[in-house]
Amino acid sequence: MNENSNFHNEAEQSIAQQLGNLVGEGEVEARRIMGDSQYDKMMSFMERSNELTVKQEEARVNYLENLTALQGAMAFSIVFSCVMGLAWSLYFWIK
Repeated sequence: MNENSNFHNEAEQSIAQQLGNLVGEGEVEARRIMGDSQYDKMMSFMERSNELTVKQEEARVNYLENLTALQGAMAFSIVFSCVMGLAWSLYFWIK
């Protein structure tokens, strides 16, 4: 009885790990083992997790884009101030 229970737990864990890849008969078997409500909960949890992962990656991309724009603006302002300082110095030197 203990081996049967252990086998059932291992099968359920294996199905839970591979839920995203199940189609057809695998999905039917997962529903039979886990029950419809538990299977639906797991699938909605996985979909929500995937949505959050996509949003997190989108936030990282936005952060990098904004950081790049800021660094570009700072680089331009540093170069511009150096050129203006040189021009100002040359103006007073020639004058």
